[in-house]
Amino acid sequence: MKKEMILFFAVITLLISCSREYDKKNRIVFNRNTGTYDQIFIIDNDTGNQVQITSGSYNSNYCSWSPDGKRIVFRSDRGGSSFDIFTMNSDGTNVKQLTNNTAGDDTPTWTTDGSRILFSSNISGNYDIYIINTDGSNLIQLTTDTYHEFDPSMSPDGTKIAFSRFNGSDYEIFVMKADGTNSVNITNNAGYDDAFPTWSYDGSKILYQVNTGTYYDIAIMNSDGSGKVMLTNTSSIDDTDAVWSPDGNEIIFARGTTSYNIYKMKADGSGMAQLTTVNSNRYPCFEYRPK
Repeated sequence: MKKEMILFFAVITLLISCSREYDKKNRIVFNRNTGTYDQIFIIDNDTGNQVQITSGSYNSNYCSWSPDGKRIVFRSDRGGSSFDIFTMNSDGTNVKQLTNNTAGDDTPTWTTDGSRILFSSNISGNYDIYIINTDGSNLIQLTTDTYHEFDPSMSPDGTKIAFSRFNGSDYEIFVMKADGTNSVNITNNAGYDDAFPTWSYDGSKILYQVNTGTYYDIAIMNSDGSGKVMLTNTSSIDDTDAVWSPDGNEIIFARGTTSYNIYKMKADGSGMAQLTTVNSNRYPCFEYRPK
């Protein structure tokens, strides 16, 4: 009887712990143009409360939360005229600069295990995908072709990276092995722009944005590029920067033309709701759920 009681209380404690852990996963980081510069904010998905975590006379944007929820990676021109990659605690403290070059560094996110950072840079003369340790060491170039590559996103099992490639006329989404080999075009949508891929929690789906005319919409497809489904279908406004919630039940994204706001919707595209209402807001990312 004593063993059964111990087991019962252990299960209850675990359930409470998991519930509290999940409750913390409802914050969203994003960047907002405050008038002159982009700054990074956090909004509570339940209450709508917002807090600004960066400041200063420089831009801080394109942010992504680490898998453990403790750090945020972002790009900033605070170190000079070009953008470099930085990390900070989730309250904006302990800022660390990972790259320091005259090239433009862009679209950073975390690897699945949180030990390294993926990003795009034109160090080589055109934009390629790079990977670097979280202390700024061991920089490795993963793509080496003559095209421009952006928006890396690592699969949940850590074996593949999805990214967008600009071929001179339009964007396509590719998937390669985590070491940069075996790149495969999974959209094959010549004449249209497909970009900003991000994996579903189980790795079976990829969320992305597609421009079939003048504006971007949000779409989803199987990880091999099959089964494409449009989640939004607007004719006068952009839907961009879409990413998943930790449980996969919600999608957050930016909607606008010259000025954007953060929206959320269910994973099937229903139940849309607006989260921000002032200035221009871009690149949202859920806590515990890197892009």
